[in-house]
Amino acid sequence: MKKVFLGIGLLASMGLGGLFDTSANADVSEVYNTSIPSVNFLWREYNPNTGEHFLTESFEETEWLEEQGWITEGLAWMTPTSGEEVYRLYNPNAGDHFYTKSIVEYNWLKQQGWLQEGRSFFSSEGKDTAVYRSYNKNAVAAGSHMFTINKDEHDGLLRSGWLNEDVQFYAVSMYTHLETLTLVAESITETEVGSADFAKLQQVIAQSHTVLNKANISDNELRNQYQTLYDTINTLNYL
Repeated sequence: MKKVFLGIGLLASMGLGGLFDTSANADVSEVYNTSIPSVNFLWREYNPNTGEHFLTESFEETEWLEEQGWITEGLAWMTPTSGEEVYRLYNPNAGDHFYTKSIVEYNWLKQQGWLQEGRSFFSSEGKDTAVYRSYNKNAVAAGSHMFTINKDEHDGLLRSGWLNEDVQFYAVSMYTHLETLTLVAESITETEVGSADFAKLQQVIAQSHTVLNKANISDNELRNQYQTLYDTINTLNYL
């Protein structure tokens, strides 16, 4: 997987908690040789042993986790490069991570023994695309919370017995998601992927432009085309 280098990890200890500096992240436009909206990519990793889904903008952090046996789940969502701060905490007893933009919640959890790890990413002040939080009351340690922009995933967890904790913060708009990914796709050359795959990619890029230029486009249309383009790029091992 050719994931974008989006962060600088600083080795601080032998454990995962506090392992990387979560405040040093490079803008996507600094990575690709093209002019694209100012966003960062937030990746999601899964620990099959604990059930935790971990979020980070740091490429080094995802690489290290995958070396430890974590499974990459790809792009969680795109985050703005400014906005409301979302903080990350680590529970050294449960081996779990938690994300919140509430400074009250952040400081209260510190009093309960959680380790504060500073800003993890930003929440969009425009309140474009909701990030839902759900809670698994049956989780004995890590993996007790899930954060997702996928309403179907969120609702599926609720049907499975998870508790709804509603919208906690916001990703950039789905229009920006598709616009950014389209520009990333356009930076891929035929030499990198081969003629056949490049032709297929061009077809999907054309579909994306059609959707982006459509009047009164729905969020669902944007989401579906975004997923189609993401899957196409991912099969080329470019993300």
